[in-house]
Amino acid sequence: CGPGIHRNDNEGDLILVDVSSYYPNLAITNGFYPQHLSPKFCDVGLELYNRRMVAKKENDHEAVAGIKLALNGAMFGKSNDEYSPMYDTKFMLDITINGQLLLCMLAEKITDLGITIVQVNTDGILVKVTKEQKPLLNKACDKWMKFTKLKLDYDLFKVIVQRDVNNYYGAFEDGSFKYKGVFAIDKDW
Repeated sequence: CGPGIHRNDNEGDLILVDVSSYYPNLAITNGFYPQHLSPKFCDVGLELYNRRMVAKKENDHEAVAGIKLALNGAMFGKSNDEYSPMYDTKFMLDITINGQLLLCMLAEKITDLGITIVQVNTDGILVKVTKEQKPLLNKACDKWMKFTKLKLDYDLFKVIVQRDVNNYYGAFEDGSFKYKGVFAIDKDW
């Protein structure tokens, strides 16, 4: 769809189909780890991910944010930093290339179903789906999860105002908001 204002309305719901901790879970599920480390790397990653899920259920926002930073920043993000002990270009490429191919596979299935894709980012797909299409979307997502052994989360938006995939404001149905890129107004630093 591209830039503009996209809303939940009579024509359909805005649903973000998002892969849970995508890059870390790609490593964990597929046994990807830096060549200078051992498979224990994936065990530690799984333990951290499980702790994050428990913290999420307990509404421990600080633990969720801290563990997310450890998983995404240290475990994966530093894999392309030549000054980091996590540095391993092959590991980084295994994750990013496989991740994008798997997400493209899901996007292709969704498009084949006639569902409108508003945007695709590195770990999720925002769709506008009619009530009649929802069971088809769910079936395609379930099949993808079974094939990849990865978990999809679903967030329902009321509205998305986007310039592009990296710059948008979104209001969720639950009353929370997401500000990204040029729309970010409350940065920790």
